[in-house]
Amino acid sequence: MKLIVIFLVSFSVFGNENFQTGVFELYSTPKYQPAGSCDVGIRLVLDRAEYLGDIIALTNFVDGYCDLYVDPNFRVFQISKVESIGCGSWNYSGYLFKADGEYQVEIVDNRRRTCDDVVPGIIVLTETTPNGEKKVSFSYDGP
Repeated sequence: MKLIVIFLVSFSVFGNENFQTGVFELYSTPKYQPAGSCDVGIRLVLDRAEYLGDIIALTNFVDGYCDLYVDPNFRVFQISKVESIGCGSWNYSGYLFKADGEYQVEIVDNRRRTCDDVVPGIIVLTETTPNGEKKVSFSYDGP
């Protein structure tokens, strides 16, 4: 039993070689074009943390000049699974435990996609709450 625990900790610390880091702004609709006046979205950071391994960090944000408050709701998910889903795309799955239950996150990373089909975004994020409610967000991929 002790050997298995050590192996899992080691795997978590070193991460997965197919995981790619990056910072993205995500919005509720595909191909969203930020107006700059009052844009609300999620800032996504894919990173490697020294003792957590590969992580997904999310923060709600508002950009521009508007009278709107958005709770940042900073949250960090530990990645539990990295798998190829074909055509060079990768799926990252993670979880976060809070007092009200387990939150899950799934990211489809299309940065290395080789197929010519149309995808809704370079990054597609799906968050699932403990009660099963899903929220999908899409990366802003530039003009």
